[in-house]
Amino acid sequence: MNCNSYQELITGAVDGELTQEEKRFLSLHLEGCAGCRSEYDSEISLKTFLRETMLGHDAPADLLKAVSDDLRGQMAASPGSWVDRWKEAFSAPFARPALALGLTVVLAIIFLTGQPSNDIIDQSLARYEMVTEETFTVQYASSEPAILKTFFEARTDFPVLIPEMKDCKLLGGVLDQNPNGAVAEVLYDHASEHIFLSQISWNSLGKEGSLSIEADVKEQLLKENLFIRTMPNGNSVVLWKKGATLCAAVSTMSSDDLIYCLTSGDPELLSQH
Repeated sequence: MNCNSYQELITGAVDGELTQEEKRFLSLHLEGCAGCRSEYDSEISLKTFLRETMLGHDAPADLLKAVSDDLRGQMAASPGSWVDRWKEAFSAPFARPALALGLTVVLAIIFLTGQPSNDIIDQSLARYEMVTEETFTVQYASSEPAILKTFFEARTDFPVLIPEMKDCKLLGGVLDQNPNGAVAEVLYDHASEHIFLSQISWNSLGKEGSLSIEADVKEQLLKENLFIRTMPNGNSVVLWKKGATLCAAVSTMSSDDLIYCLTSGDPELLSQH
């Protein structure tokens, strides 16, 4: 089977750029081609790795300059030849997984000179971007709040909220374990918009390996139990504390509309107790 024609579709799928017809066409091929499926999974893993663990860190300036100078030297020495070599490498079937792995190692060296953001707002926004790009997959799919709550209860040491919101469809959830507790993520659909809800134990804040919040955000939560932030791209973030649980909701809708959805089934959802 000649798989070269599927290379651009795989990249487009990872970047969330395919039409519905193209998605169906690629899905049928992936079901019967282990090689392309492996390549697709590798590219998804690479993008997830970069988004989740290297958020917000720039490469050192001296390294960028060295790479730039080296590329200019190669182009001047043999115009066109380096382009041909890269084209040949990428046109080879299943070359991308190996190149992706190599790129991951290089980027890890570049980015891990600093610590990735552990802030729950940054992490929630990064995960929500994966939702909008259709690279986020629920671990446990269910439209029944009671069933999903049972899934989380046996795996977390804090109560996980599964709000029953009006005009919102529950899609499912994801449980992410870390050394100092779990992160519970719940996803909803609301009129073609998504609501992403991330939750951690309040008592895990500040511990090594767990998520954190900025000092001023924590202070406001302790005073008012509500923190709202509108990002430059228009996304809304709402944080609140419910008993032993810290919740962070993200959506493209306005903060007022997001709060309305969150409290539509339970007016006391954003209260402390």
